[in-house]
Amino acid sequence: MKRIFTFFTMVLAMAGATANGASAAEATTAPTTVCLKNQIPAVSVTTSTVTLPYQVPYVGGTAVLNDSRLALIEGNEANGPGGLFFAGFLGFGVNISTLYLPDFIGDTPAGLFDPGYSENNVRRGACATVAVVLERHYPVCYANFPNSVRDVSGDELRAMLAKGSVRIPYASMSQKTDFPRGKHWLTCGSGTPTGRVVSTGNGGEVVSDNSVGMSYVNNPKQIGNFTLEIS
Repeated sequence: MKRIFTFFTMVLAMAGATANGASAAEATTAPTTVCLKNQIPAVSVTTSTVTLPYQVPYVGGTAVLNDSRLALIEGNEANGPGGLFFAGFLGFGVNISTLYLPDFIGDTPAGLFDPGYSENNVRRGACATVAVVLERHYPVCYANFPNSVRDVSGDELRAMLAKGSVRIPYASMSQKTDFPRGKHWLTCGSGTPTGRVVSTGNGGEVVSDNSVGMSYVNNPKQIGNFTLEIS
């Protein structure tokens, strides 16, 4: 009984929202920005930043999400996790595209909407930017000449470490290769150690010329970050 009451309360509120939308359009207010997650079962899942009013899609049509309906969702979002609502087509002689608020987690409008509905989540403000983390690559030697440096993935480096077959390039200011690091170049050639340690993961800075620097070089977790300088 409560679910039906919630549903028809929403229908009535939406009817009033139409008139309110006309007066709101006359005012020069900034559009409301929301983050909308729209899911159409078995078709697609998208998350996007939109401004209201917005046509929320469902199987067979769309329903309008506007400021008044957003306020109604926010006022009742305890009924579902975080601004949860459904959109669909209501038959039974009413024949309108509308929204439905669940009474509890797991509550759906199954049997009320025809031919189908979408499950959505809405929040005020733009969607958070998803950071794309690029996989890091590590320089290793595949031969003994200066330019025989290649980059390997983390998985490949771990496999090489397990086999004990990793050789880390040196840093040199005289052996010029295709792998510059600041004033240095990475090299797989031979040379005389200068006793200094170079930060190859950054700008080729000399970070130490003592045992502290050597502790970096000998630490497997610092591969790709530090190496010995040779002349």
